[in-house]
Amino acid sequence: MLLRYLPERPAQTALIRQIKQQLPHTTDSARFIDRLNIISSLYLVTHLDSCLLYAERARDISRRIHYQKGMADASVNLGACFTFQNNSGVAHRLYLEALSQYRTMGDSAGICTALYCIGGYYHYEGNRAQAQSYMESAMGVGSRLLQDSIWSTMLANYYIVFSGDSAKADSARWALNKARDIAIRYHDDRMITYTGLFLAHEKVRDNKMSAAMEDLRQLTAHAGAAGMHYLDLYGNAQMVIYAGYAKLPDSILYQQRMLDAASTGGYRKLMIKPAISLYEHYKRLDPAKALPYADILQEIASHQESLRTRQEQDYMVFPA
Repeated sequence: MLLRYLPERPAQTALIRQIKQQLPHTTDSARFIDRLNIISSLYLVTHLDSCLLYAERARDISRRIHYQKGMADASVNLGACFTFQNNSGVAHRLYLEALSQYRTMGDSAGICTALYCIGGYYHYEGNRAQAQSYMESAMGVGSRLLQDSIWSTMLANYYIVFSGDSAKADSARWALNKARDIAIRYHDDRMITYTGLFLAHEKVRDNKMSAAMEDLRQLTAHAGAAGMHYLDLYGNAQMVIYAGYAKLPDSILYQQRMLDAASTGGYRKLMIKPAISLYEHYKRLDPAKALPYADILQEIASHQESLRTRQEQDYMVFPA
């Protein structure tokens, strides 16, 4: 799970409402597009369909007026959307397109963001060498920007890629704690929650399972209440893994909470494993209760088919 940076701002839902209210009064086209892209970024962990909608709108207007930064930022947001829709191939190509545009503009912040997004793609594809190469490049750019909002997100994503590398473990932990410190300094609730999830993972590594699970319960409850549904989902996914590892009894409960958060935020396309697990669980106990999970599995299968027939054309044709 990689996040892109956002300016240090108030709570997400309040900020989304504030920027939406500004849109009708924004007469400058570039500023209007920039605000669309900020709204899209804010929606990434709250409501995926809205994230996609605003990114598409920003991309379309940017194309019409040939606003390169707007197209690049929209490509990053669209790439994140497709990552969350289990279409990493299109996401990768969008990130590469954004990187090329940022380099043409000499936009260091954009270059940093695109590099760590590509690094994240390779990380989740299992290509460690490429993931680390792109993340090191992003780190090199980000360390010169002197913008804490970008630096904090870069550090957290550096942790994700390097935390499993024993040779880089100390550097990864340093990056995570530094990202956390910056988030706290700016009262950045999203990043405080985001880094908290990984600090819980570090507690598991230190054999502090009970403390880690309690932290995750509090973090997911907060994320859900704050409307950060993807972070709620992710924290519950961690608890599923840790409950299985420690042979704790609540795995089904955490999987149901994952699915609830995914349904609220529009992330159900990622839920094939918990949906299968819940379907099989309820099929054994009461077949009628398994039917909603069968419907979700059918929805995911239909979505995967649509990816093969629509998205390449819709998102990868960039007119001159």
